[in-house]
Formats: sequence, structure tokens, C-alpha cells
Amino acid sequence: MVSLYGFCGGKKYGISMPDGKFYTGLLVLPLRENALEGIHGYAEFSEALEAEEADILAFDASFPKKEKKVLPCQQEYEIACAQLDE
Repeated sequence: MVSLYGFCGGKKYGISMPDGKFYTGLLVLPLRENALEGIHGYAEFSEALEAEEADILAFDASFPKKEKKVLPCQQEYEIACAQLDE
């Protein structure tokens, strides 16, 4: 399945999570036609994506107060991240 913006599941291109499994929440987007042909491997996440809770709270505090919400689409994505793409 291709998303509205052209993203596809990693399984289509042989790109898994580091554990070698394909999850429905792992989406990839080739930046040009055939860019991922013959490419196989796994997603590697940057340490820059890791943050301490105190740093997150300090960053959030720099913005005007706003009610935090969890939308249904966020919950659906969280479920997809744990589902295997079989």
C-alpha cells in the first residue's frame, strides 16, 4: 500500500528494523525513481533522536501553553509500529 504522500512499507524494499523484522509502521520514501532497487538492509536511528525527559520539558516550556492531546491517528501509528508486516 502506498500512502497519500508516496510512502510504502519497508518490506517492499527489503528494509527492516534492526531486529530484522518488517513492521507496518516502518515507512520509506524513495527520493527518486528506482533509488531503492537492489537495496536491502535495516533502518538505523540517529542518537540525535534520543532526548532526556528534562530536555524535552525545557523545550516544551519555551512555547505558549497549549493543551496536549493524543489523536486517534497517533494511537493507530503506535499500534502499527508494533505490528509485523506479513
